[in-house]
Amino acid sequence: MANTRRGGVSLWIQLCCLLLVITAYSPDQAEAAIEPSLNEDGEIVWGSLVEIPPSNLYTDFNDVEKPEGILDMAEGFADFIVNGLPYEAIREVAMDVKDDGIKDDDIASSAWSVAQGFWGVIILFSLGFLLMIFVPLIGFCFCCCRCCGKCGGKRSQLDSNLGCKRVTLSLLFLAVIAIVCAGMAFTNSANDFQGVVIKESDAAFISLSNAALNYTKDITNQIDYMVNVQYYFADQVIRNSLIDNTLGTDVTDYIKEDLELQAVIDDLSVISSNLTSVGKAYEDLNNDREFLIAIEAQLEANLTDIAAKLQTANSSCDDCLKPFDDNVYTDYSMLPIVSEEQMRRVTEGLEGVNEFSKQITNSLKEIESEVQAATNDTVVEVIIAMDSTQETVVDSFNELEDLIVQASDALTDAQTTYTGYLEDYSEYLDYRWYFFLAVTCSILLVVILMIIGITMGTICYKSGDPRDRSGTSNCGGNFLILNVFFMFLFFPILILLVCVLFTVFGLVSATCTPLRTLEFYEQTIDYNYSESGYYLGELLYNNSEYDVTVSGMLRACQADATLYNATKLYYLFDFEELNQEYKNLEESLTGLVGDVEDIKFDNVIPAGLETYLNGLVAAVGLSEFDAATYNQELDKSILVSQSYLNDYATYLDEHPDISLPEIADDLRDIQENVVDPIEARVVSMKADVTTVTSVNHSLPLNVDKTIEDLEKVNSLVATVNETAVAINITEQYITYLTDVGYSFLIQNEYQIMNEFAKCKNLWDIYDTTLLYSCGYFVNSFNALWFTIGWSVFFFLPAIILSVKLAKHYRIMQEVRQPKPKRKKNNNTQPIPEDVGLEEMNYPDNSRSDERLYPPPLPPPNGYYNQGDEEQWRYDSRGNRIAPPPYNQGTVPPAPKRTSGYEPYTYLPADPQVIVHGPTYHPGYGPQAAPGMPPPHGMSSSSQPMGNDFSDTLF
Repeated sequence: MANTRRGGVSLWIQLCCLLLVITAYSPDQAEAAIEPSLNEDGEIVWGSLVEIPPSNLYTDFNDVEKPEGILDMAEGFADFIVNGLPYEAIREVAMDVKDDGIKDDDIASSAWSVAQGFWGVIILFSLGFLLMIFVPLIGFCFCCCRCCGKCGGKRSQLDSNLGCKRVTLSLLFLAVIAIVCAGMAFTNSANDFQGVVIKESDAAFISLSNAALNYTKDITNQIDYMVNVQYYFADQVIRNSLIDNTLGTDVTDYIKEDLELQAVIDDLSVISSNLTSVGKAYEDLNNDREFLIAIEAQLEANLTDIAAKLQTANSSCDDCLKPFDDNVYTDYSMLPIVSEEQMRRVTEGLEGVNEFSKQITNSLKEIESEVQAATNDTVVEVIIAMDSTQETVVDSFNELEDLIVQASDALTDAQTTYTGYLEDYSEYLDYRWYFFLAVTCSILLVVILMIIGITMGTICYKSGDPRDRSGTSNCGGNFLILNVFFMFLFFPILILLVCVLFTVFGLVSATCTPLRTLEFYEQTIDYNYSESGYYLGELLYNNSEYDVTVSGMLRACQADATLYNATKLYYLFDFEELNQEYKNLEESLTGLVGDVEDIKFDNVIPAGLETYLNGLVAAVGLSEFDAATYNQELDKSILVSQSYLNDYATYLDEHPDISLPEIADDLRDIQENVVDPIEARVVSMKADVTTVTSVNHSLPLNVDKTIEDLEKVNSLVATVNETAVAINITEQYITYLTDVGYSFLIQNEYQIMNEFAKCKNLWDIYDTTLLYSCGYFVNSFNALWFTIGWSVFFFLPAIILSVKLAKHYRIMQEVRQPKPKRKKNNNTQPIPEDVGLEEMNYPDNSRSDERLYPPPLPPPNGYYNQGDEEQWRYDSRGNRIAPPPYNQGTVPPAPKRTSGYEPYTYLPADPQVIVHGPTYHPGYGPQAAPGMPPPHGMSSSSQPMGNDFSDTLF
């Protein structure tokens, strides 16, 4: 039926199979197909194809409750990052593959060229990868490298009012906890959602695969109907016409109808029927006469017996009974007998008529046999041609059917394999749930530690010196540091999981909308390249100018078009080959014309028929039948009245003086078994007499009509051109046979274009597959990576805030002095000359043992003279520092503590007490007084030897 470009056909079928696989079903019962039939005129009344019932796909997964808000945010984020598909790069790669094929060396470059269109994904993945590396390194340094109890930072803090800062940090930390906790809850919800979706995947896959299988079966049924029902019906009509020699029948039908031989045949049939009825009437009349004579004698005997019984009864009751008439008023022996001679003459007349009728029939059969013999060779050639046509048609459909069966078998195997895998790996699917539950629990652990830390730190917080905080507050700070440790531990694992899931399913999600709107196909495989044309047209039909597109196929299927129109198979199948087969068949049939040119039919009328009919009326002798005597005898009544015996029996039953039930019953029995049968036979004989009389009247008329029709037939036969008639009949016969073939072609073309394999079910399978895959399966992973990423992203501020708050909750070892203010030129402001000793004694203000337990005051410097020039020291930044005051001989008492830890305060010096020694002050060495030798460690130049006060203590 088609131009067999087997490569193109194979690819087309593979594409259909692919659509079936990537796109089940309890089908409604399809209506039975209406088989073709022949009407009274011999024309084929075509039926209709088996309709493909609509698919009833499994859509219960639509009832699964989805986290719509999370999915919308995840989808929006993915769309923002992906920002459209790189169709241009995809097209370039597709063209390279089309031109050069797939090469191992080009796979990486092709993948990179496509990946360059996803810069957002690459940047985000790279950022996640960097965080996955550096965050654990920072955590290692933070938690492991800072040993000696310094995990979480140096335990020193400013001694100032930090309440506002702590509250602000706490509020921010609570907000972060709430956000992370929400992400954790959404992760758990997404995990449950994915579990339900995966459970629904079994029913969804089975439904989709069943829908595809049933669709292939429906197509197979339609192919079977078109081939094994419709084509074979048309083929058998042609074959039977040839084998049964319907051409000869057409010739004899012409002789019967156009040459009016049928009228002669009908006339002879009427005459034969009349003579047959007469012969039967004769036989019945003789049989009925004998029956009536015998039963009449029986009636007379019975009536005589009844009369005697009544006479006896009447004598016993003084003539109480009315008289009984036992007379029989007929004498059937007077009926005429149909003689053997009369019956023989009718029989011979009937046999003669039947013989001539048989001769006419045999003449027609001889013409048919002559036609069959003349056309036998041509018929054999035509049947051979039909075998070739049959092979072409069957092969065309069988090739498609075999491929569809292969696709069906592949789907069945896939379904079986999937079911087997599902049974084998169903237990492993639970581990997926446990894995993401562990992810949720890891986030939950972090949240719990944060909540415990801030709760203990806030509730048990104690204002005052950072070194005097409560143990519970310190424990809360430790919980926050522990929380930081776990966040550093979990962060790389979770960020890797988020990156992988986002890269895979974020990109897949970005293709869902283009696949549903068919934009993906329009911009890639369906793109009309100006130089190369349509890719699918070249792939399927080896011609890139054919506008064959996947999007066009799917839209056509959505409109319930046939596969022929959806896939534009008119580029491949043009019906011309089968049409040419029937043209060849028609040419073969034309050989019949020459075969029938010598057919003659001038001997269809038997010789002597007219002569025989002229003497038929006299020969049968129906006029000799004595119908009058029959009517006279049969019209006589048997008894006084027809119901006389029943009436008299009723009289006996009702008689008041005597009871004669036996006699009454006998009378009724005689009426039923004797009188009534006589009446029936009389009626039958009257009908037979009427038949003979009627035939006797109509036979001459029928004979005359037959002779008249014979003359017409002889006249027409004498004037007709037998050769022209035979040729005309043969041409009409050829036209009829070819019309049968062309009728099948027209019906077949109409069905393939308008009824065969309507693909709405394919669109339903495709749409449902996308609905489940994108709307549920892919979205379940989108919800997971988004919610996990949500929580992990806020690990970073949580780490910072945890460390900051831990400073406010943990017991500090030192109270740190505020940093000096800087000028605009980044130089530290000099300390004024009148700076007090309180601000200078302990500039680092650290929580050292000397600060907690003040040492004894150092002895005064005996080498200092008031009035001498002041000697200054300089700090590390080059700023001048005033020397300590000289003690004039009085050892000051212990410093006075008022509130907290205050700077030392010295009393006036006592000149009577001179202690030779250096002044205790960091950064200053011993200073010699005028005329005094330099102290230990002091050079003659009166310059300090060092800054370490430990060398001058004594």
